Amino acid sequence: MNIAKVFLCLLATIIFALNTNTQEVSMLKNGDFEIDSNGDGMADYWQYAGDSGVVATWSRDKGFSGEYSQKLICTNYTHLSPASHVMLCQLNTVQLEKGKWYKISFSAKQEGIKGRAVQVAISDTKSWSNCGLQESFRLSRDWKQFSFVFQATQTVTENTRLQFWYNTTGTFWLDDVKLEISEPIKRAYTEVLPITDSINLLPNSSFECGTSGWGSITDTPGWGGNLNQLFGEIDHSDAKFHKSSFKIYLDQDNLPIYYFDYFQLYRLPIKAPLLANKGWIEVKAGESYTLSAYMKADKESLIGVLSVRQAFRGNLRKELQLTTEWERYSFTFQPQSDQIFVALGLDLEASKQAKGTVWIDGVQLEKNSQSTQYQTRNPIEVGLKTDRLGNLFPYGDKPMITATIFNADKSKNSINLKWQITDFDDAVVHESEVKIDVLQESSVEIPIDTGVKKKGFYRLHLKVNDKGSEIDRSLRFGIIEPYTKSDSLFGMNHAYPWGHLLDLSKKFGLLWFRDWSLKWQDVEPEKGKFDFKETDFQINRVLKKGLNVLPLLPFPSSNWSSSAMDIAISDRYPANRERMAYMPRDLEEFANYVRTTVGYYKDRLHVWEILNEPIYTDYALPRAKDYKVDNYVRLLKTAYQAVKSADPSALVIGGIAGGADTYTLEFIELGGLQWVDALNIHIYPGVTAPEEYERPFNQLREKMRESKADKPIWFTEGAYYADDDTPIRPYSSWLKPLDSELEASEWQVKFNAIILAYGVEKIIYHSGTPGSLNNESLDGIFFEWAGAPRKMLITQSAMSNIIKPPISPLGRLDSPDNVNAYGLISDDHTVVIAWTEEGTSLDISLSGQWQAIDIQGNEIKTERLTLTERPIYFVSKEIVKKFPF
Repeated sequence: MNIAKVFLCLLATIIFALNTNTQEVSMLKNGDFEIDSNGDGMADYWQYAGDSGVVATWSRDKGFSGEYSQKLICTNYTHLSPASHVMLCQLNTVQLEKGKWYKISFSAKQEGIKGRAVQVAISDTKSWSNCGLQESFRLSRDWKQFSFVFQATQTVTENTRLQFWYNTTGTFWLDDVKLEISEPIKRAYTEVLPITDSINLLPNSSFECGTSGWGSITDTPGWGGNLNQLFGEIDHSDAKFHKSSFKIYLDQDNLPIYYFDYFQLYRLPIKAPLLANKGWIEVKAGESYTLSAYMKADKESLIGVLSVRQAFRGNLRKELQLTTEWERYSFTFQPQSDQIFVALGLDLEASKQAKGTVWIDGVQLEKNSQSTQYQTRNPIEVGLKTDRLGNLFPYGDKPMITATIFNADKSKNSINLKWQITDFDDAVVHESEVKIDVLQESSVEIPIDTGVKKKGFYRLHLKVNDKGSEIDRSLRFGIIEPYTKSDSLFGMNHAYPWGHLLDLSKKFGLLWFRDWSLKWQDVEPEKGKFDFKETDFQINRVLKKGLNVLPLLPFPSSNWSSSAMDIAISDRYPANRERMAYMPRDLEEFANYVRTTVGYYKDRLHVWEILNEPIYTDYALPRAKDYKVDNYVRLLKTAYQAVKSADPSALVIGGIAGGADTYTLEFIELGGLQWVDALNIHIYPGVTAPEEYERPFNQLREKMRESKADKPIWFTEGAYYADDDTPIRPYSSWLKPLDSELEASEWQVKFNAIILAYGVEKIIYHSGTPGSLNNESLDGIFFEWAGAPRKMLITQSAMSNIIKPPISPLGRLDSPDNVNAYGLISDDHTVVIAWTEEGTSLDISLSGQWQAIDIQGNEIKTERLTLTERPIYFVSKEIVKKFPF
């Protein structure tokens, strides 16, 4: 064998090895779409899927990195079934092992897909269950690269489908699809205190900067959230160190009460509202740390608590026998997680007492097997506060923010304070600086000039410098026009558990709360034995705030009245509602439940919604149990007649409560509109752009007109979501967040404009569940912890004030091709909401009758303006037909 032959053999071996390794890395075949052996335009190993309601063609086109990509074109889309999708898929090539991590990556772009969103998933086609990958991604007209890391939820070696799909007309290009084994993704909390060399890891641990850096937490059942406000107060009359301590006084009259309406009815007095530090602390798992604090009680019989909250692990807790003298208590522990925060206070339940008081001072967390002498985290401590609930200021008032500086040194310190104020666009709109002297072991309060007056979202960024060290603090705040009417277009599914969040909701026009407490099982646990005691608490607490309740009768049965008596009653969710999802054994028993409930509340409640998401979910009359739309219509007729017999003036809301094209045609054809005064709709748009929803709403409105039953619509669940201070990364939720609060704000305004223009009369978001300290929830939409505003709160306030009931829809307005414009008559005003298509703009000249208002509610005082992708309101005090385009 000569050298040339040896070289060729070696080269062939290397090429074979490289190809083999590539096949091992990517589990897919022809993921670059370079091969189309039969020339039919569909790359080998890939195929199209969609039912007869979808008209689509395909071809290979210029690739992102190689010669080819796969192109799908949908020219007509009608929703007929769950298979109404434009799908590109690969069958039986993916193999996954449960628990292992994988990464899928690809490049994609779109043109003409209104919603700009496509989904990717891996499914088991035998059980039609998801295998761990289910993501939505947002496209533009230019190529973008995407990757998602996921953990397999089951082992599959066959009957698999990798699928990319969308549900509308438009063109989709895909290239460079790879599926590879990945390193595990480690979840971590993001709101982390800066690493320090100090012994004490806790800032403001002797409360000389007030309550800054502290909140409250407890243990609550269900998913309605945790404490959302600090419980307790600073006491300057008694302290172990310096001049301040933290005091928690508990008795039966002042206990915070946790309310929630689902699944169980909760009315729970909180007997251990523990003081907890804001921010996660990074620690070394398995090593010793000690939490200590000086505490005293007003009597000897009280039990105190030192506890540690561990990221993604359980809580650690030590109970203490408190005395009436200041004593130091310690808790040494080995964390099982590398992120923790601490909580401490008084537990009345463990104390078996009706009331009690505890004072706390000198809290210290240190990396040590025992407590050492108390010291502050830094010689200089910094806090921020406002005097307004949720840091929300009424328009016309100057925002007052105070910085508190504490000097723990035994000598005077010169401190430099710098601050910036950023706005809705995160642009700096004001900055200032001041130098101060702080005496030894003293505090000083510095008023912060924000320099802002306009309505809007703002954030204070404060930097405090002392001898080369720097401390950063930030604070969200907002300026709004308080809402004053007793009715509005907007509300929330599930009332917030806490009164202060209901008070804040009222300020920005969120006046309706969809209530789940009137479940048949809860109000009539045995046949003929009605009890509205607990539901009264749930409903009256909202009404007493001057707010409105939309009662939902969510389930068709109780446990005793169900036609599915063979299903065992469970104490676990969601199995504990399975029997309730079936048709009642006797429709007259159902009618009696409805009549009795409506009759009891007819002086307080005047709108009733019948069942939650029937047919297409498992809440009520699930399709999986062979129920069909006609079953729901039959039940709805019974409910409608029962409501009207008890309260003829009541409004009945019903429907399938899905998207505008979810069984609505069938519902209308079966005469369902005869048995409602308004149709309900639910939409969770995820990352789909608002423009996608105009077509189905337009089609729905046309169907209703054709049926000669043109009813109003109530949107009773859904929203866009975002949190600029995402608490966890990677963030995982069934509520798919957008990239930013700014984007969620703009898209919600657009979405609302579209659906209001097509006859929606109420918009009820989801949901009143605010999360907890150091772990805020997307669900609550408008609030960070303690009611601090997200950007969506400010834009919602503006929309509430600009568009007030009563309203009349004007639909989509004639406008230039690159403009989306929607109109309505609101409270005898004409309102137009308009924006341009992606990447375009339009210069507009305003006539004297039109007032332009920005998304935050500020008048744009100019005769010429440039319309962009950000919505603008155009308001005329007259009812006009000539619009400003």
